[in-house]
Amino acid sequence: TPSAQQRVNLQEKQAAITAMFKPHHPVCLVSACSGWGTEEMVATMMRCLPDRATSPVATQLHGRLCTVPVRTQARDGFGEAVGRVFDTAESSSLLPAPLKTVIRTVRDAVVSVARAVWDWIFF
Repeated sequence: TPSAQQRVNLQEKQAAITAMFKPHHPVCLVSACSGWGTEEMVATMMRCLPDRATSPVATQLHGRLCTVPVRTQARDGFGEAVGRVFDTAESSSLLPAPLKTVIRTVRDAVVSVARAVWDWIFF
């Protein structure tokens, strides 16, 4: 764990990097040697990933890095990705209206089941 002075220095460097490069995603403070800040970096990384990528990444995380919030986010992202498949199918102009109604009707049930079985699929 960095001392108070080290934290101030790290925060100044973080602000300088952010100002200089204007990154699209947040800049994280971590120590590769001690592992300090790794959990926060993983949580930040998970928030920045597209929904379709959160579950595969979560399965690769080791023990303490695969926290409950990380798993919850991955599960929810999986549900959102499944829902988007149905939304894309429903928005097709080639489908007849009755089929679109069926897709719309089953969408939420399938998304709910996908979230419910997420642990079984990925862990």
